[in-house]
Amino acid sequence: MTLSNTSIEDAIKSGSLIVTPTPTRKRMGVTSVDVRLGHTIYVVNDLSKPLFFDPRKQSIQSFWDEIGRPVDLRRKRVQPFADADGKIRRRTGYWFAPAEVCLAFTHEHFQLPTSGKQVLQGKIWNRSRTARAFVGMTINAPEIKPGSENQITFEIKNCGPFYVHLNYLDEIAQIGFEEVKGVVRRTKSTFHGQKKPSGS
Repeated sequence: MTLSNTSIEDAIKSGSLIVTPTPTRKRMGVTSVDVRLGHTIYVVNDLSKPLFFDPRKQSIQSFWDEIGRPVDLRRKRVQPFADADGKIRRRTGYWFAPAEVCLAFTHEHFQLPTSGKQVLQGKIWNRSRTARAFVGMTINAPEIKPGSENQITFEIKNCGPFYVHLNYLDEIAQIGFEEVKGVVRRTKSTFHGQKKPSGS
């Protein structure tokens, strides 16, 4: 059963859910918490040549480390488009091209303990404003399992026909929570505790 906003607040108070920084009520929906875009995204470094990934020979983490390029959204860079006055300026953020993909972290750090009074699992949902910009969020891996203790990774794709500007601390998605029944046996995940969106 999905937790309401008051139940999420209770879970944070009891330690069943640890979110840093703690979300304010303004950033809570009826059944979710709004999460913001972290400062670094990973984009494909060179799209001019075909890329090949064989999961039998290489991990997806090492593949992204090979083909990916980190982009710090806080740093000013020359933008690819002129402003209304015709001038090209330096600005922070990143212009996300149609059909482009990237990996990103949430600004918030999440911890979902595997034991205690209540064990929770998270689920990532798109926000209406990102959905209407045709920015797809974590379509293939929406769940945050008990035992997670890191910033949450987004696999993002621009599904629309126009460029979308990504900014540090944009409210880009929402996470809902549900209670897990039964005793959770810890299993090893290569993604728990990851330090980069690529997973390494």
